[in-house]
Amino acid sequence: MGLGIAYAGSQSEQLPEKLTGVLNDSKASLDVLAFTAISLGLIFEGSCNEEIAQEIIYTLMDRSESELGEPLTRLLPLGLDLLYLGKQDSVDATAEVSKTFNEKIRKYCDMTLVMCLCWNSKCSQGPESLRSLFATS
Repeated sequence: MGLGIAYAGSQSEQLPEKLTGVLNDSKASLDVLAFTAISLGLIFEGSCNEEIAQEIIYTLMDRSESELGEPLTRLLPLGLDLLYLGKQDSVDATAEVSKTFNEKIRKYCDMTLVMCLCWNSKCSQGPESLRSLFATS
């Protein structure tokens, strides 16, 4: 978490390999995974970095049903959504992927994604206009 705060917004290319390695570690605890995702989100906020987004998405999809019910799991989508902070034009693929998540986490992921997209009053049409991105068929 310290790296995330220290390098927030820097998009430092030195860190992704080290931190995504933690996300790929099958022995890492849920709290370590959650804070790693938040750190990556902070470092690459607003960058729409697809490689990091994919790593966090894979980590989310690998969680068991019981882990998805844990409060710390909610930090994984927040880390993902920070990558799209204020970038409402660049989120279509991630919005589509979130529709495949388990329902325990999907609604939370969608809500935090809308929040990050509309950050800093950059959402010209209001959050209601973004709900169509997350409508289920």
